[in-house]
Amino acid sequence: MPDSFKVHLLDVGPEEYGDAVLLELGDVTILIDGAHPADHTGREGHPSIPDQLDELLGETRPHTLSLLVATHAHLDHIGCLPRLVKDKVIAPTWALVADPGLGWGRAATDQPDAGVADDRVRQLVAAVREEVRTPRTDAPTLEQFLADAATLEQNYKTMIATLVTRGTKVVRYGRDDDTALLSAFKDVGLTIVGPSEDHLLECAQIIRDRTTDAVDRITDMMQQDADFDPVDAYRRLVRQNFDALDGQRPGGAVNLQSVITRFMVGQLRRIDLLAPDLVLQGVDRFAGAAGQQHLALVHDRHRRAQVGHVLDDVGGQNNGAAGGHVRE
Repeated sequence: MPDSFKVHLLDVGPEEYGDAVLLELGDVTILIDGAHPADHTGREGHPSIPDQLDELLGETRPHTLSLLVATHAHLDHIGCLPRLVKDKVIAPTWALVADPGLGWGRAATDQPDAGVADDRVRQLVAAVREEVRTPRTDAPTLEQFLADAATLEQNYKTMIATLVTRGTKVVRYGRDDDTALLSAFKDVGLTIVGPSEDHLLECAQIIRDRTTDAVDRITDMMQQDADFDPVDAYRRLVRQNFDALDGQRPGGAVNLQSVITRFMVGQLRRIDLLAPDLVLQGVDRFAGAAGQQHLALVHDRHRRAQVGHVLDDVGGQNNGAAGGHVRE
């Protein structure tokens, strides 16, 4: 086990939500999630994710990572990972990724958005999978959010295919065998705490059903409004029916597919990386819940995007504290 570690909570820009965490466990480097798509380039007061990685890992690209983790299929976590891979900013040896089929609730024979002829409907359906943007979001940001949400699935699938082509050992969580991955990282005590396969499948079915419902509702909305504008329509959905939208959209079930990992440092200390969108009182509650019961565990509107880094003494005595960060 490594005796030293660093946890870098990367700047994820001015947008709501989002997480990106770089771990250095001795010689092992692990990048977990990729903030927002726009964080590939810097914005006023916020350095880009590539520049932050350069500062932490050195300016020579691509940065060789021991492990890349994409916790779940949301825009504010996959973020700029597809661009980091495409532009050869990072070159992970291993990747543990949320399975796109499960994350979008797709059957093997499904075609994305089959039967959705209107791009405006496609954008809104994709947007209601994501964390609900609050009324303070300005129009240009919201317009870009809708466009990014609509292209996320394909960009993510392309990223995974590119990683495989370049020789990264990719494990799609819940679909691929993770035995070799766990063996490769036994020296840092990697454990995948959850979720279980049954949990993933239950959530995938919820995502599938609620996406179908969203297509029907948004198509009806468009047919009733000849001047249908996606930005205005999204604002109406949020303003007029916020609670109903939050309870019926697929996004909650996407959060509940988040991969939870654990690493060991030294002989006694443990780092639990709790899924940022998943605030749980204990792993047993997570493992024992099923179906709709899962949704009661989480308030996933992200008034706070939270990354939990918990450093424990396995024997019960606290020997230190790891960095924690709560971003409003």
